[in-house]
Amino acid sequence: FRDFVRAVSPDLSLPSAQFSPQDLANAVQAESPVRTELVRPRLRDATIDLIAAFELYAEIGGFPTAVSDYLTGRAIQQSTYLELWDVLRGDLNRYYQVRDATIPLKILERLALNVANPVSWQKIAREADVDVKSVQAYVDLFTDAHLFLVVHRWDGGTLARNADKKIYPIDPLVAGLATAVNLRERFVPNRTLMAESMLGVALFRATETEAFTPFGVQHGVVYYRTGANREVDFLVGTDR
Repeated sequence: FRDFVRAVSPDLSLPSAQFSPQDLANAVQAESPVRTELVRPRLRDATIDLIAAFELYAEIGGFPTAVSDYLTGRAIQQSTYLELWDVLRGDLNRYYQVRDATIPLKILERLALNVANPVSWQKIAREADVDVKSVQAYVDLFTDAHLFLVVHRWDGGTLARNADKKIYPIDPLVAGLATAVNLRERFVPNRTLMAESMLGVALFRATETEAFTPFGVQHGVVYYRTGANREVDFLVGTDR
């Protein structure tokens, strides 16, 4: 996001990037370093422009070609989506011997349509009209390709591997990739879901030290459901 702002609004003031996840969690406290930073005049005056830049980033993402498209024509070109898809399809062919792109494209689209909502691989399989093992295999490939972050539910001090997962695109551009390739109206999740997605990815980058294991499993960021069935979007840290 910081690089995006520097590209589209180079004169816009940005807050410090040195805050820890704990600093962000304590931001509501009167003397928190985050609150102290945000009330500085230069940032207070830039708040509206920063919000606008954040909302724009949720639509454009940070891929250099997409940003260039926006700067020159205020819209992402179809050729940019096709170029990204060609790279992904080439990798699937080269490294995993996937020659028919029909199934991965269907799964990619269903993952995007379920962004930030708890979902099972069985539901994705039904919607894409494929078997569950195919969904698991392609989720593994897509996370290896750094297209999606999979967040598992935390239950009883461990990952609830069989519970519904939450899917977040690593870059907002990915959410609209499949619909663009299929020549349908570009799908863009609503701003609330994209804000949750971008926060989840940011927390993952700030806290995760391990690589993904099969099926997109990572332990740095999880979600939680209380006894009253209320959802906590993210838990991070070892003291959760």
